[in-house]
Amino acid sequence: MKFVLSKSIGICWPVTVQMPDPENPGKTVPSTLLALIKTQGQDDFLAAQEDIAKARGLRAQAKAERDYLASRVVGWTWEDAFDDRGEPMPYSADALHLALQQGWFRKAIWRALNEIAMGEPAEGN
Repeated sequence: MKFVLSKSIGICWPVTVQMPDPENPGKTVPSTLLALIKTQGQDDFLAAQEDIAKARGLRAQAKAERDYLASRVVGWTWEDAFDDRGEPMPYSADALHLALQQGWFRKAIWRALNEIAMGEPAEGN
Protein backbone atom coordinates (compact mmCIF):
# COMPACT_ATOMS: atom_id res chain seq x y z
CA MET A 1 0.00 0.00 0.00
CA LYS A 2 1.28 3.48 -0.82
CA PHE A 3 1.93 6.04 1.89
CA VAL A 4 -0.11 9.14 1.05
CA LEU A 5 0.43 12.30 3.05
CA SER A 6 -2.57 14.58 3.16
CA LYS A 7 -3.81 17.28 5.51
CA SER A 8 -7.21 15.63 5.88
CA ILE A 9 -8.62 12.43 4.45
CA GLY A 10 -11.77 10.43 4.92
CA ILE A 11 -11.27 6.99 6.40
CA CYS A 12 -13.83 4.20 6.76
CA TRP A 13 -13.37 2.87 10.27
CA PRO A 14 -15.26 0.23 12.26
CA VAL A 15 -16.62 1.77 15.45
CA THR A 16 -17.85 -0.52 18.19
CA VAL A 17 -20.51 1.12 20.32
CA GLN A 18 -21.12 -0.55 23.69
CA MET A 19 -24.82 0.15 24.12
CA PRO A 20 -26.83 -0.50 27.30
CA ASP A 21 -28.49 -3.90 27.06
CA PRO A 22 -32.24 -3.41 27.60
CA GLU A 23 -32.64 -7.08 28.56
CA ASN A 24 -29.76 -7.29 31.07
CA PRO A 25 -29.49 -4.41 33.55
CA GLY A 26 -25.92 -3.24 34.07
CA LYS A 27 -24.66 -4.96 30.90
CA THR A 28 -23.83 -3.67 27.45
CA VAL A 29 -24.12 -5.13 23.99
CA PRO A 30 -21.75 -4.24 21.16
CA SER A 31 -23.05 -2.72 17.97
CA THR A 32 -20.66 -1.91 15.15
CA LEU A 33 -20.97 0.80 12.56
CA LEU A 34 -18.64 1.56 9.71
CA ALA A 35 -18.09 5.30 10.01
CA LEU A 36 -16.59 7.64 7.46
CA ILE A 37 -14.31 9.77 9.61
CA LYS A 38 -12.56 12.91 8.45
CA THR A 39 -9.06 12.87 9.90
CA GLN A 40 -6.96 15.81 11.00
CA GLY A 41 -3.41 16.51 12.09
CA GLN A 42 -2.25 16.47 15.69
CA ASP A 43 -2.10 20.25 16.03
CA ASP A 44 -5.71 20.62 14.84
CA PHE A 45 -6.80 17.74 17.09
CA LEU A 46 -5.18 19.37 20.13
CA ALA A 47 -6.58 22.79 19.25
CA ALA A 48 -10.08 21.28 19.15
CA GLN A 49 -9.53 19.73 22.59
CA GLU A 50 -8.42 23.09 23.94
CA ASP A 51 -11.48 24.80 22.44
CA ILE A 52 -13.77 22.27 24.11
CA ALA A 53 -12.00 22.77 27.47
CA LYS A 54 -12.23 26.59 27.14
CA ALA A 55 -15.99 26.58 26.63
CA ARG A 56 -17.67 28.25 29.60
CA GLY A 57 -20.08 26.04 31.48
CA LEU A 58 -21.02 22.38 31.24
CA ARG A 59 -23.66 22.85 28.54
CA ALA A 60 -21.25 24.86 26.39
CA GLN A 61 -18.55 22.21 26.79
CA ALA A 62 -20.98 19.43 25.96
CA LYS A 63 -22.17 21.29 22.86
CA ALA A 64 -18.59 22.04 21.79
CA GLU A 65 -17.75 18.33 22.15
CA ARG A 66 -20.79 17.23 20.12
CA ASP A 67 -20.08 19.84 17.44
CA TYR A 68 -16.48 18.68 17.19
CA LEU A 69 -17.44 15.00 16.88
CA ALA A 70 -20.12 15.89 14.33
CA SER A 71 -17.45 17.63 12.25
CA ARG A 72 -15.36 14.43 12.19
CA VAL A 73 -18.09 11.85 11.40
CA VAL A 74 -19.31 12.47 7.87
CA GLY A 75 -21.16 9.24 7.16
CA TRP A 76 -21.90 5.71 8.37
CA THR A 77 -23.28 2.35 7.47
CA TRP A 78 -24.86 0.75 10.48
CA GLU A 79 -27.02 -2.31 10.00
CA ASP A 80 -28.15 -2.17 13.63
CA ALA A 81 -29.29 1.49 13.59
CA PHE A 82 -33.05 1.87 13.94
CA ASP A 83 -35.28 4.67 15.09
CA ASP A 84 -37.81 4.29 17.89
CA ARG A 85 -40.40 2.99 15.37
CA GLY A 86 -38.10 0.18 14.25
CA GLU A 87 -37.29 1.81 10.91
CA PRO A 88 -33.69 1.70 9.59
CA MET A 89 -31.83 4.90 10.44
CA PRO A 90 -29.39 5.81 7.65
CA TYR A 91 -26.79 8.48 8.22
CA SER A 92 -28.01 12.07 8.32
CA ALA A 93 -26.94 15.13 10.28
CA ASP A 94 -30.06 14.76 12.45
CA ALA A 95 -29.36 11.08 13.15
CA LEU A 96 -25.75 11.89 14.04
CA HIS A 97 -26.78 14.67 16.42
CA LEU A 98 -29.31 12.35 18.06
CA ALA A 99 -26.66 9.64 18.51
CA LEU A 100 -24.17 12.17 19.92
CA GLN A 101 -26.59 12.87 22.77
CA GLN A 102 -25.65 9.42 24.12
CA GLY A 103 -22.44 9.13 26.16
CA TRP A 104 -21.78 5.59 24.95
CA PHE A 105 -21.87 6.78 21.33
CA ARG A 106 -19.53 9.71 21.99
CA LYS A 107 -17.12 7.38 23.81
CA ALA A 108 -17.02 5.04 20.81
CA ILE A 109 -16.31 7.90 18.40
CA TRP A 110 -13.53 9.25 20.65
CA ARG A 111 -12.01 5.76 20.78
CA ALA A 112 -12.09 5.53 16.97
CA LEU A 113 -10.51 8.97 16.56
CA ASN A 114 -7.71 7.99 18.92
CA GLU A 115 -7.16 4.65 17.17
CA ILE A 116 -6.86 6.45 13.84
CA ALA A 117 -4.59 9.17 15.27
CA MET A 118 -2.25 6.62 16.84
CA GLY A 119 -2.28 4.23 13.87
CA GLU A 120 -3.72 1.41 15.97
CA PRO A 121 -6.12 -1.25 14.73
CA ALA A 122 -9.80 -0.82 15.54
CA GLU A 123 -10.86 -2.22 18.90
CA GLY A 124 -11.50 -5.92 18.66
CA ASN A 125 -9.24 -6.42 15.62
